[in-house]
Amino acid sequence: MPGLRLGSPDMRDSIRQTPRHGDRGHGNSSPRVTGGPIVAISPEPGSRGQSLAKAISRRLQWPLYDADALGYLIGQPGRADELMDRLDLDQRTWVEEALAAWRADGREHDAATLSLARLVVAISCSGRAVFLGRGAGFLVPRNSVLHVGIVSPREERLAEMEQTRRLTPAMAEQQLAAEESRREEFLHGISGRRFAEADAFDLILNSWSLGEETCLNLIRSALASRFPAHAFAA
Repeated sequence: MPGLRLGSPDMRDSIRQTPRHGDRGHGNSSPRVTGGPIVAISPEPGSRGQSLAKAISRRLQWPLYDADALGYLIGQPGRADELMDRLDLDQRTWVEEALAAWRADGREHDAATLSLARLVVAISCSGRAVFLGRGAGFLVPRNSVLHVGIVSPREERLAEMEQTRRLTPAMAEQQLAAEESRREEFLHGISGRRFAEADAFDLILNSWSLGEETCLNLIRSALASRFPAHAFAA
């Protein structure tokens, strides 16, 4: 499924289907719930992360959850509870244990962050989803996610922002600095980590030097290597 647009028919169809793509029913326990696999794309601003996330979503035929899609779901009253209700007991236990592990460092989180974490982890329990940003790779247990950092030289990211957003060089500099600051604050708030900490990722790709197709092939190869028990679309 390609990237979802807020309010589009694809978005509405995905929302209706989301709880069911891993539903095993209340009467059947999962033999061994491990969550995932999911792909979490964590991009630098201007590094073409959105384009890559949409492309890997199409390649794998998995739904894409970006900031708009997650925000839409969070805005639906009781949506996270509905997702949880459609999981079996073992799956719900996995979600609660994953959330408890995330909160184990004692950090205080506001209601919005807690709602985001619960939604991301609930979706990730059934796996076969792509997340773009929103700290998904830091919220889901490491053995359930392929966490991919997307980087690019600063001058290339500025050029990308100037072109795609029709900004002057000065405006692009301003926006890039602001977005980097917000991203760092957000990631540190939910995980205590920094984007620059390479060990937070399974794979870090330079989208400018490698190009989209090579990045896609590397992500697909890493996913197959990391989760050999699963079959993935070519």
